[in-house]
Amino acid sequence: MKGMDEFPTDVLAFAVNKEIEARALYVKLSEAVDDPELTALLAGLAADEERHRRLLEDHYGEPHLERYPQPQPRPEDGGVTIALPVTLVSVLDRAIEAEEKARAFYADYAGRAADPLASKMFAELAAEEEKHRDLLSSEIRSRQGQPWDTYELDNWVRDD
Repeated sequence: MKGMDEFPTDVLAFAVNKEIEARALYVKLSEAVDDPELTALLAGLAADEERHRRLLEDHYGEPHLERYPQPQPRPEDGGVTIALPVTLVSVLDRAIEAEEKARAFYADYAGRAADPLASKMFAELAAEEEKHRDLLSSEIRSRQGQPWDTYELDNWVRDD
């Protein structure tokens, strides 16, 4: 992709499509597990990814509508496939990997965007994806009998 001097026209469309794929991943993972607590966690993350998609699409509104192309439609399932059988660790590992990739993408573009609004939006999304990653990592540790540490509890109990 081009540098962010002119903010490439495909960055927001790419990000929207990645949020669609992330939501689809969480929906499919939630359907693949037989654990009500994990199903609820994954469904909550799917809802967050949908909120992220709407935030990014709202950025297409005036005055940005003419600057950015609308995202191309994607298959409803986001092209996500889940290999069966799934294990708890494989589900959480896949989700953690997806969150880390999203965090890195948004952090990178937050630092490169010439548009201050886009930069702020990407920085906020990077922070949310990082929280998702940390929550999922904590879930693995919790299920392995390792308690959450004080930092993690502080992160999730305190309102930002």
